[in-house]
Amino acid sequence: MADFQVIFMDAGQGDCTLIVYPDGSLTLVDCGSTKSGSAAFEEIKKVIDRHFDSKQDFSLVLTHPDEDHYNLLHKLKVEEYMDAGGPVHIYYGGDIDLYQNQKDDNYTYRLLEHVRRNHAAMPPENNTSTEPDILLSRAGVNVTILAANCTGKPASHNGQDKNSNSIVLLVEYEGAKIFLMGDAFVRTEQFIHDSFNSAGQLNRLRKQKGEQVVLKMGHHGSDTSTGATWVNLIQPEILVVSSGTKSFNGTGMPKESHLESTINATKLVADTGIDQSYVVFDDNKKHPLDPNFVMRPKTTRGIWTTCYDAVWDPHNVAYFESGQSWYYGVEKGKKKTMAHWYGYTGYET
Repeated sequence: MADFQVIFMDAGQGDCTLIVYPDGSLTLVDCGSTKSGSAAFEEIKKVIDRHFDSKQDFSLVLTHPDEDHYNLLHKLKVEEYMDAGGPVHIYYGGDIDLYQNQKDDNYTYRLLEHVRRNHAAMPPENNTSTEPDILLSRAGVNVTILAANCTGKPASHNGQDKNSNSIVLLVEYEGAKIFLMGDAFVRTEQFIHDSFNSAGQLNRLRKQKGEQVVLKMGHHGSDTSTGATWVNLIQPEILVVSSGTKSFNGTGMPKESHLESTINATKLVADTGIDQSYVVFDDNKKHPLDPNFVMRPKTTRGIWTTCYDAVWDPHNVAYFESGQSWYYGVEKGKKKTMAHWYGYTGYET
């Protein structure tokens, strides 16, 4: 078992990531879905329960107020983890009022209000930082809040503003760098770049010798995110996409053309030890009746989508999709760190 893990959980068309620290404490980054979430939820809960220690810190980061990033919290009954006895704190992107959602009986909004009254829930103090956050960093793991509410308008209802306001995290441990982008747009990426450049800190973001860089692509692999400037700066070697087969006004994510251009701009790990297919939205198909989500052949390269298979069912006019969680872990040996782990995929056994 790795000393440190980041688990990219299958949430259907949604987002849910778990950081497992060497001391057993946890940070849950988002937990929501708007398609196939019910099918994925039981495994999400099993994974969290398997790692949960009531004596350790339990942190929650809600990147922004889109329901596919938070609406499973009421089903998870996340308050039970927070009431178990360990230290608790929550960061949230966007204004707290934007989390009001009648579909979950305002559960997330009421949770944030309750915890905020106890001074344990808050938006990040700064909209960017070059230093690790004191509440999220522990046990040798540094977590830096690269961006939060970067538009300066956290209460905006505009969809592009809400996504651009996403909390973006850089998680670092023993030569591993994991960028968790939420639904951040290119605008957010440029904001981070410019802020770090002004501070003379761009090397904090660049891949250094001996490091391995993992990028959880922003906005489910949409072409609104993961711009060329950002990719050239951080040079990811493994790409992770939290994805499903939901259509958005005739398009879907990740777009194959955008994913391919991102791949071509990087030097992905050629052999992760995992031979796995991935699903993309083929934006070259023009006929509206053509099934656009397609499975690409298996590859050992570092391309991981949580939706790895999609079969079109013409009778039910729907996709049968298969998903899995992806694990990235680091094992710190007595003499050297076991270079990063693309060790296993799927749900834990």
